[in-house]
Amino acid sequence: MAPDLIEGELVCKQGMGKPSLNATGCEVCPPGQMQLEERFTGYCHQCPKQAESCLADEVKMKPGFLAEKDGRLVVCPNSLACQGGIFPSNSSRCAIGYRGAGCAQCDCAEGFRLADSSVLSCVQCSKDLQDAAMQVGFWVGKSALLFALAAKSVLGNTGSSKPSGVYLNQLMSFATLEGTIMSAMLQTPAAQELQEGFAGVFFQASALVMEVTSGQTSSAAGTGQSLQCVLGYVGLESALWKGHLGFTVLAVLLTAVLSIFKGYQVGLVVGINCFWPEFMGHFGKYFVCYRLSPDSGLEWPQAPDFFGGLALVAACLLLCSAAVLHAWWTLYGTGTNDSGPKVAQEQLHVAFLTAPYQEAYAKFETERLLRKGCFTFLAAALPITASPALQLIFLAMAVLASLVTYALLLPYRKCRWNMVEVALLTASMLSILEVMALLTSTPRQGERYLTHEVTIIGTLMLSTAICIALTLLTIQNLLLEHSASTKIMEMKTN
Repeated sequence: MAPDLIEGELVCKQGMGKPSLNATGCEVCPPGQMQLEERFTGYCHQCPKQAESCLADEVKMKPGFLAEKDGRLVVCPNSLACQGGIFPSNSSRCAIGYRGAGCAQCDCAEGFRLADSSVLSCVQCSKDLQDAAMQVGFWVGKSALLFALAAKSVLGNTGSSKPSGVYLNQLMSFATLEGTIMSAMLQTPAAQELQEGFAGVFFQASALVMEVTSGQTSSAAGTGQSLQCVLGYVGLESALWKGHLGFTVLAVLLTAVLSIFKGYQVGLVVGINCFWPEFMGHFGKYFVCYRLSPDSGLEWPQAPDFFGGLALVAACLLLCSAAVLHAWWTLYGTGTNDSGPKVAQEQLHVAFLTAPYQEAYAKFETERLLRKGCFTFLAAALPITASPALQLIFLAMAVLASLVTYALLLPYRKCRWNMVEVALLTASMLSILEVMALLTSTPRQGERYLTHEVTIIGTLMLSTAICIALTLLTIQNLLLEHSASTKIMEMKTN
């Protein structure tokens, strides 16, 4: 029987290849090499370095890595999306809900869409009408609730320093950062082992607290929210730019409503303070990039698919940021942070921005706005699954800069507000260092992640408790301020 030939070349079976240039037959691949194709005319390939075991005709990869038939290593940007396993016998190389090169795309045919927490994570959209309605309501409601609290704090200002406004801003800033850190922490091996049972419920509850108190979803961890699913529920085709546009429309509508009734300055102060950081996070998603293998080029999965698309996004980012920051800066006007007994209606926004700070630092609220925008942009552009070291390093630099600034300048009028701000930044810095330690340390074989698990649960409990305490403190001060304002009005009428 004539040998199997392809264009005059001898065809080797799986696990076999040509032993040398002058070979006339096929030989089994030697140790350290493999060949996974059924019909092959070349030489055996070197086994991938990330293989748990490698035989001539199959390779077992660690989770987070794939092996192509030509021996090329594929690094999954989201390690949870790659199951690893034995190749080529596995029927599916990607986890449920993922597909494509490096398992970096969502399986839309099965109802999966991009998660709000990262463009490298996928969640399954609900097919139940009631559940879908609840998700749409939650998306709108959490933004409206935080917007209403911020508006109440601004409108309740009488020219003096209002604790509710200070605590609300501190809460939003802290929750924004802690949501990002929590997302990183839950990527550690120890956290993956804790996903089931009570610990998993606690993780979900903590993520929900941080998502609601920050008013954002781009940096929250593990709540399973997806704006792309919301688009589908209302009959729109999912796309990253459509989600960005939908969020912008909601923010503009809420800001416009407040502007109509209370003036555009008040509307801009509340709208920019609540929504601009997440607006920056949506921009960051377009800049996500990764390499599928050490020798491959950069992949930009969410960048516009036309020449100059990424440059166009960068130009829009710069123009929008410049416009928003210019509008924010003009809101200070020529007013000062005098704490007189009366403030004209049109100067409520100036009093809200400047009254908590000392005269020399009247415009210091701009630092917090930039800080929140920086956090959300970095968290979105550098997903923890693909770029853990870069994300944590940049976040640590931003937090450290703010911590040193507040510790040296003490810009608030009241000492306790300065101390709270320094304490919150210190807690965030410690959380970042803990995540760095968790990601870089691995217990020896056979040991449990007990120390890691205690660290994770303790850190999340502390962060959640701080968010809840600041929320209660904000509400308490809002009620006290409302009561005091009511008494003043009654005295005037009498």
